[in-house]
Amino acid sequence: MKLSLNQVTLGGNLGADAEITYMPNGDAKAQCNVATTRSWQVDGQWQEATDWHRVVLWRPSDYVQGHLQKGTPVLVEGRLQTRSYEKDGEKRYVTEVIARKVQPLVEKDRADEQPLVSAPKSYLDPGNTSNPRKLAVPQDGGWSGSTETGITDDDVPF
Repeated sequence: MKLSLNQVTLGGNLGADAEITYMPNGDAKAQCNVATTRSWQVDGQWQEATDWHRVVLWRPSDYVQGHLQKGTPVLVEGRLQTRSYEKDGEKRYVTEVIARKVQPLVEKDRADEQPLVSAPKSYLDPGNTSNPRKLAVPQDGGWSGSTETGITDDDVPF
């Protein structure tokens, strides 16, 4: 048996409100784009680049509609999937993150604003002095898609 692992974890911001569509069988599909930004230094000057990731969440909970809004910081857990389709006689490819879970992140420095979900103080990272925007992952908040049997921590050999 060959070991195979397809797991993605993204932390970023939604670029637009999630689009909810319904399949002919009635299943719902939420689709959104998540921006992740990386930065590095060149000759003492900070450079920054943003990558965009298409995220698909099958059979999202009803809570998703109205809560996956532009600018919301989120944590996405899922797997990569590349598919092809034909448009105007040309074969095209798209790589998507098929999300198992999309979870809002609550920013500690915005404590005066009403968060989507609240996080216990133990989820805040008071020791993180390198990033002034400290993020907390809500313990029970977030949205899950279809339950798939997949690789668990017990399947990873290290």
